[in-house]
Amino acid sequence: MRRHRIVYSDTARADIIAIGDEIRNAAGEFIAERFVARIIATVESLEFMPTRHRIRSELGADLRVAGFRKYLIFYRVVDGAVSIVRVLHGSRNITARLLSG
Repeated sequence: MRRHRIVYSDTARADIIAIGDEIRNAAGEFIAERFVARIIATVESLEFMPTRHRIRSELGADLRVAGFRKYLIFYRVVDGAVSIVRVLHGSRNITARLLSG
């Protein structure tokens, strides 16, 4: 089975930090660390068979989305790598413009 390299955009890294901060403020350090670790584990699971998730071409060329709880992980598979574009709460009004940065 082919293994893909995971690459985070600066925006995706900032998204994950913001999610952790928000949960930390609401529920405490332990819960926040555990939640962020589970998001990262979901991302890392994309190393194998990243094309298993559907393409969301209405949001961007070759853009795929994986879910973790109420969060959506937007990514592209390019040249043997999984490029993580954004990690956003599913209740947001997600548009192509929001994902183009």
